[in-house]
Amino acid sequence: MEPNPPPLDWLRDACADCLRQRVQADCEPCRELAYRALCDGNDAAWDLLVVHLWPLILRWLYANDPELMPTTAEAHGYRLLWRFRRH
Repeated sequence: MEPNPPPLDWLRDACADCLRQRVQADCEPCRELAYRALCDGNDAAWDLLVVHLWPLILRWLYANDPELMPTTAEAHGYRLLWRFRRH
């Protein structure tokens, strides 16, 4: 019998702890959250994952173009997430 997977609320909190400690490469909760969002198509997991991805996406956009206006950065970020989610 397979053990019960951890609940999404626990994954959200544990992933946030990993990101605060900057250990995301070794973070099993973040990987599990991403797996459920991207491989299982779990919409609730996707919503939680986006919360963690959004600041990283904005940081990347501003690093590539420091003159980017906030509304433009948000539009680009939303477009990236939408395209990523569709694939």
